[in-house]
Amino acid sequence: MILNDPTAQQSLNELLNVIKEPFWYKIDFWIGAVIGSVGLVFSILAFREAEQAKKAALQAKAAALDAGKTLKIQSVAIELSEVSQKIDAIEPDISYGDARNLLAEISRKLRRVTSPFESDAKLKAAIAALRDAIETTRTSLKAVRPLKENGESQIESAVYYGIEADFSNINNLVADLQGLLEMYSINSGDNDASA
Repeated sequence: MILNDPTAQQSLNELLNVIKEPFWYKIDFWIGAVIGSVGLVFSILAFREAEQAKKAALQAKAAALDAGKTLKIQSVAIELSEVSQKIDAIEPDISYGDARNLLAEISRKLRRVTSPFESDAKLKAAIAALRDAIETTRTSLKAVRPLKENGESQIESAVYYGIEADFSNINNLVADLQGLLEMYSINSGDNDASA
């Protein structure tokens, strides 16, 4: 049989000699081990770098969102300042038509600039109070609607005195809202203004 064949016997003996010798005595084992270890180290380093890059990207995204929110708040604050200036410029000789147009303009602008924030818990009450004040002013303006045919009230400055307190209230509420938005800008919305 095959076991009687001297070349087969010699091959088996060589195989047994190779198997008996520990594999860590061979240089090819150490070459493979070194290459594998270096690969493992580089993989770990690459993974750590990727984690740091991901963390930096998330921080950059959060910073960009905060910057965008701050920019929006600043643009809203500018528009609120413009509304306040328009209210401050009301003169005692204002006509009913001018007062109606002014109320429509500031009402539209205030609704537009506050609507993105109306579900915000910190601003909800201030925005609701502002909208109530606009409606109260609208009611007061209806009460001083002109009775004469030429469109003027019978009493001089009746429109001004009929709406002055309501417009003053709107102006105060606008100032309150500006203050709250400034706190948002300072705190980036993370902290309560009372903290």
